[in-house]
Amino acid sequence: MRLELLCLISIAQSYKILVYNIRYSHSHSNFIGNVADILVEAGHDVTSLIPTISNGKDGTVKSKIIYVEGSEEAKKGLVSMLDGPSFLELGESNLLRMGFALAPVFAAQCERTLEEKELIEQLKNKNYDVYIVENSDMCGMALSELIKPKSIIMTVTSALYGHQYEEVGVPQPLSYNPCEIGFREPRKLVHEIFRRRFGDDFPSFEQITSRIAYCFTNTEPLIDFATPTINRVIPLGGLGAKAPKELDEHWQRVLSLRPRSVLLSFGSMVRSANLRLDVKRAFLKTMVAFPDVTFIWKYETPSDEFAVDEAAKVENLVLTEWMPQNDLLSHDGLAVFITHGGMGSTQETALRGVPALFVPIFADQPRNAGGMAWNRLGKVLNKFHLHDHTIIIAHLKELLENDEYRANARRTSRMLAAKPFSSRDQLIKYTEFAAEFACDLSKHSMAAAPFLAKATGILVQTGKVAAMGGAAAIGTAVLGGVSVAVAGGLAIGQALIERDTEIKKEKIRVELEVEQVKADLKQKELQAEVELKKLSVEQAVAECEAGKDAAVAAVRLEAAKEQETVLREAEERHREEQEALAAQAQAAADLLKAQNADQAAMLAFVQEQRINELNAHNNDLKNIIASTNTMFGAVFTELTGIIGVQSAHITRLQEDLRARTPVAIEGMLIELLSLFLKLYTAAVDVIVLRGNEGVPSAFDSSGSGGALM
Repeated sequence: MRLELLCLISIAQSYKILVYNIRYSHSHSNFIGNVADILVEAGHDVTSLIPTISNGKDGTVKSKIIYVEGSEEAKKGLVSMLDGPSFLELGESNLLRMGFALAPVFAAQCERTLEEKELIEQLKNKNYDVYIVENSDMCGMALSELIKPKSIIMTVTSALYGHQYEEVGVPQPLSYNPCEIGFREPRKLVHEIFRRRFGDDFPSFEQITSRIAYCFTNTEPLIDFATPTINRVIPLGGLGAKAPKELDEHWQRVLSLRPRSVLLSFGSMVRSANLRLDVKRAFLKTMVAFPDVTFIWKYETPSDEFAVDEAAKVENLVLTEWMPQNDLLSHDGLAVFITHGGMGSTQETALRGVPALFVPIFADQPRNAGGMAWNRLGKVLNKFHLHDHTIIIAHLKELLENDEYRANARRTSRMLAAKPFSSRDQLIKYTEFAAEFACDLSKHSMAAAPFLAKATGILVQTGKVAAMGGAAAIGTAVLGGVSVAVAGGLAIGQALIERDTEIKKEKIRVELEVEQVKADLKQKELQAEVELKKLSVEQAVAECEAGKDAAVAAVRLEAAKEQETVLREAEERHREEQEALAAQAQAAADLLKAQNADQAAMLAFVQEQRINELNAHNNDLKNIIASTNTMFGAVFTELTGIIGVQSAHITRLQEDLRARTPVAIEGMLIELLSLFLKLYTAAVDVIVLRGNEGVPSAFDSSGSGGALM
């Protein structure tokens, strides 16, 4: 009731706007702060609510500011995350690590913000026309339930990702948006905080987000991938890039040192000073390879050991703690920008018409870099190759010498400057529209929310099934290759059997979902039939014949016909959707069948390989046994001969013994004992000799142990 009364009040052209801008990342603060400043310039009363986790800039210089003191726990957590394992060293796990690392940071700051009960009550009493909030830490979004603004606008500093698709109601086929991690852990902790403080019936983030009027994203369709969307998602690419200013005398002099210059910066989250030494040296070797190019490197500690002892020796290098990046990019002498590919830097690069070498580090940067490379506005360099100066040189050389990149960049810059509706104008118009028609937009959003949530859930699950099917096929091929390369085939065969069981379970789940979709479509058809009866053509004709107002009846008749046409088209679309879903289910079944056949063939192949290996090993053992037996036969023959010779000699000695005097008997016994010792030594020598010739001995554990058994 209160909201409806507020909506009926006549609103002046200057609206009261509250902007939630948590300070933890420069790029986020810069984008949202620029949103606030533009709305101030448009004549609106704008207040920025800034919880201060980091010591960076506010992003806004024109709006009124209300600070919320940062939580010490949140500050320590953010520092710990930035000082921990470098994002440059992490692979695909960086999003997972980032989400879990930021979860306690956002939760601690949210607890601190909610302690400002008096401030929150004051904000509620302000009756803001529009509340602009980023959907990242979620504390700001949840605050809308306490502040009760007339209209909510969500912002995203990059493109939509992960959970945001579901919350806004945008389809999320995983084929073009594989991010399923996002910031789910922070959302979980923050939601628990609000439910603990305000009760278990506190709405979910999906419910809160479903009521937004618009979602402003920092994306530019002209350089982005083509993806499905809905009309309340408004791309405002380049909004975070402020108008360039004229360079001061120092930077003018730096850019005039050589015909061309290259800018090198990895943003605020990855410090160049913290790069590995081999990576720093690779950059120095790259700079030496281009003596006619001036390199401007954003290096946070230009007086450290590396900077003084090594970097200072490179004549065409300028180290600087800070640089006016946006202003430098607008200079004609700037030839290439080496960047991490953050959305802010990407937008500035496109707007200023400068080709770039993108080294994506984490988060949305791989997607941003991929889009720019696809549009031939630059090249992408794998961050794990930064230690190899030859690769850096090859990429940079192509960007400097291939005029295609420069021409594409300049043409894109002209296109962005000539857009029919600038991002700035759209920001102002959509915000004012949301303020003036807050109630209408709110009702529309809340009415559509349940349908959007259900439809999005079906689309998301369908995308997940398709992605899992593809992943299973790829995983099977990879495992198959590994099984051929190594001897552990039977273990892989077991894994394939387990995977087969999982696929069958997934198939059953997909079939159940398809049946549910069919049931939903059937329900929609029944509802359409009811509506059709209500607005039937026959009813309108009867009204006309009964002598009612002919004009009204004619209009009703025409409307009924149009409604009938619309319903028939809807029925046809539903039928086509049913057929498409059935075809999709059949395709999934065929895919599963093919995968089962492939897995069975792979298992048979692995088993055959294992049997062949065992047979070969058996043959080797037989050969070893035969060789060993031959050796012992030879040894036995030689020993027999030796013993025969020695026996004859002993016989002669016995005969001589009988003929000799008793005094000589002792000497003869000694001689006889010596002969026996020689016989034993000769036998041992023969055995050793045969072992040295390469025949395994009777005590060799690798081969003849099996033969004796």
